[in-house]
Amino acid sequence: MEAKKKHIDTVNEPSGQVYQTASKSNISKILDLAKKLSNSEILQLTKKLDVMVKKQSELSSTNFSSFLLSGPVMDDTQFESFLKERKDFNQWRKK
Repeated sequence: MEAKKKHIDTVNEPSGQVYQTASKSNISKILDLAKKLSNSEILQLTKKLDVMVKKQSELSSTNFSSFLLSGPVMDDTQFESFLKERKDFNQWRKK
């Protein structure tokens, strides 16, 4: 029997391992290691993880705040010009 030739456009479905992301496999490895720890070691680990998460969230919120505060600011003349243009535009739009 002759082997079937694959058509050029045929695509094989990848194995299930391809869909598993690296982070999921890392998490499963960490959980496997954590199962070998004693209760006190698990408590220490969770406390350290909580501290890491809090620091990360504080950094992200302060970075966002500083990003917003470092943006451009209008001076008084620019603001007056903006108000005049908005008034003119609203009058034009309502005609």
